[in-house]
Amino acid sequence: MYYMLYLASLCRRRQWPEPSYRSSATRSGYTCVVRVHNREYHTDVYCESETLAQESAAMRAYLICRNFSVNDGMYPAGHDHGGVVQGIPVAIGTGR
Repeated sequence: MYYMLYLASLCRRRQWPEPSYRSSATRSGYTCVVRVHNREYHTDVYCESETLAQESAAMRAYLICRNFSVNDGMYPAGHDHGGVVQGIPVAIGTGR
């Protein structure tokens, strides 16, 4: 589960709060949303386990957030991101 470790390390280096994971189970599998620096990143597919769903969400968040100063925590314009818009800022008052 390397991306979860990479993401936690990135947050510590940038003095951001630790990432928080919210998983959900359906008949199709598991999904996860990870909140990083008041932005949310989602899994793009259903996973076989909760841990794999968390790792998938952490991977998407890490790959975007490592370039945070360049793209403000979102995919660059014109990037094909697979349908789900990633890195949307969390509204004030929603556990921020």
